[in-house]
Amino acid sequence: MQRKVMRADGVLGYTREAIVPIVTGVSWTETRNHQLDRQRLLAEYRRGDISSEELRQSSRRLIDAADFHGEPQDRPCPLCGKRTLKNVIWIFGDNLGKIAGTARSRREVEALAETYGDITAHIVEVCVHCRWNVLLREMLVRVGSGTSKPRVEEK
Repeated sequence: MQRKVMRADGVLGYTREAIVPIVTGVSWTETRNHQLDRQRLLAEYRRGDISSEELRQSSRRLIDAADFHGEPQDRPCPLCGKRTLKNVIWIFGDNLGKIAGTARSRREVEALAETYGDITAHIVEVCVHCRWNVLLREMLVRVGSGTSKPRVEEK
């Protein structure tokens, strides 16, 4: 499903899904995309090379983070088929101190980038029903120069 998005720099574009900054002057730039890893895992599962139990390894902490901070996704879980998928953002960076390695909302990540500087964000897909999870992408969140790069989800 395509939709119009307006980036923080005023450029209008079309995308199926995008990380559009909430805070003006903050950019999200994809540094690594893990979509091929996700597709490979799902192909192995469909062939029977890997069991669903091996893919349903979300910890209680990850499920709680998805419930509290996760952004609901408009597609079913690839394992159980329920519409309980959420994307959770985990933040990392030496400059973050004790808050590194925690889950945050997009708004919180952008506010923290304004306070602490560059942040590495890992976007994790989680099904809160069956406990499926996979790392989707790594992003650099920064204030200042740079533009927001839309996140495009391939199905």
